[in-house]
Amino acid sequence: MESGFGWSGTSDGERMLTGGSPTLRLGIGHRTEMRIAGDGFRWLSQKSAGAKVRTGGATDPSVGVKVRLVPERRRGPALSAILMLSLPLGHSRFKSAGVDPTIKLAWCKSLNRGITAGGNFNVAAPTDGDGRYLQRFVSGQVSRAAWGRWSGFGEAYLVMQPVRRAATLWAVDAGWSRPVGKEAQFDVSMGQQCSVSGRGWFVSAGFVMRRQISSGFSNRPQ
Repeated sequence: MESGFGWSGTSDGERMLTGGSPTLRLGIGHRTEMRIAGDGFRWLSQKSAGAKVRTGGATDPSVGVKVRLVPERRRGPALSAILMLSLPLGHSRFKSAGVDPTIKLAWCKSLNRGITAGGNFNVAAPTDGDGRYLQRFVSGQVSRAAWGRWSGFGEAYLVMQPVRRAATLWAVDAGWSRPVGKEAQFDVSMGQQCSVSGRGWFVSAGFVMRRQISSGFSNRPQ
C-alpha cells in the first residue's frame, strides 16, 4: 500500500492540494501484480474575475496489471510493462470524459557505489469534450545511498501534450527517502515545472507499507 500528499502552485496563482494518492499493489505469482491506484482527493484554488474559486473532490481511480518482462542482469536493466485503465468516477471538475488506457514501459538498473537508475516511458489516450488525444510521458530517476539509511534521489519528467493542444511540460525534482523498519519507507521531495504557458512548483511526501508474502517477485522497477 502506497500513499502520499502533494502541494503545488503556478505562476498565475493556482494552488492545489492532493491528498491520499493511494496505490494498492497485490503480487500474483512471480511475474505479475494487480494494481488499484489514483490521486485520491484534490482541493483546487484558482483566481477568476478577481476572486478565488475553490473546488474539491475525488479524482478518477485506475485499475491495471504489471508484468515483469526481463529480470535485471549484469549488463541489462530489469524491464516491466504496466497496463492501466482510468475510470471516469471522480468529481466533475477532475474526471475524464471516458475510460482512458495507459501503457507504461518501466526499467531499473543497479549501478556501482550504491547508485540505482530507472525510468518510465508512458503512452496514454485521455478523453476530453472533443474526444481522445495522444499523450506521451518520459521520466528518469537516479538515486544513491547517502548516509545511514538515507538515500537521495533526483528525477526529471517530460510530458508531451498534458492536455489537448498544450505545450510540452518539463519538471524536475529532488528529495530523500528512508526505510522504516523492514516493510515500510517514506520520502519527501520538491521541484519545479516549466512550459511556455508558465512555471510552477510542488512539494510532496509519500509513505509505502509492504507485506512480503513471497520472495519470488521483484518490486522494481516501479
